[in-house]
Amino acid sequence: MNTCLDIISNTITEQYTKQQSANQWHRTKYEKINELKNDFSGKAGELIMKNLCKKFDIPHLYTGAIDPEATYDIIIKSKKVEIKTARMGVHGGFQHESLRSYGCDYFAFIDIYPNHIVLTVLSSKFNFNKRHPIIGRKPHLRKGTTNVYKFDFGPKSHKNAINAGVAMKIDDKTKDRDIEKFINKMIK
Repeated sequence: MNTCLDIISNTITEQYTKQQSANQWHRTKYEKINELKNDFSGKAGELIMKNLCKKFDIPHLYTGAIDPEATYDIIIKSKKVEIKTARMGVHGGFQHESLRSYGCDYFAFIDIYPNHIVLTVLSSKFNFNKRHPIIGRKPHLRKGTTNVYKFDFGPKSHKNAINAGVAMKIDDKTKDRDIEKFINKMIK
């Protein structure tokens, strides 16, 4: 005979199991990113880029300092790079928060799908008030700000960026040397 505590525990477990079966991240390569809070997933993106630069002996400087006024996260080959990390949302989109149109040379967008990543590198020298010519979307000014933007991507944006050569899909088939070539090609 079940006790009240067994009934409560079993009911919670049953609902958890249902939730997990509907979770697009459950049992995927990058499922843990979905459990990270925004600050930690952002830090993961910064460390991914730092560790890739280290692996490939690409000159870089990363201090990991948290400065809310900073406009870049890492210096790669003497260029200031702002890293934006996003995970696929329920409807397949990627939300990049707090972009500024000044203070960095490049944006590196690390967009994490359940089983692959799309790395996009864009020069920061684009018009934030118009649709990006490759991505096909326009950054949106955040409420109450004069120069802080949100820039959302979707699968079509990724396809456009990959086709234009400013993004690459990274999965189990991707060779390390291809990632190295891409970073070196994009950040000059």
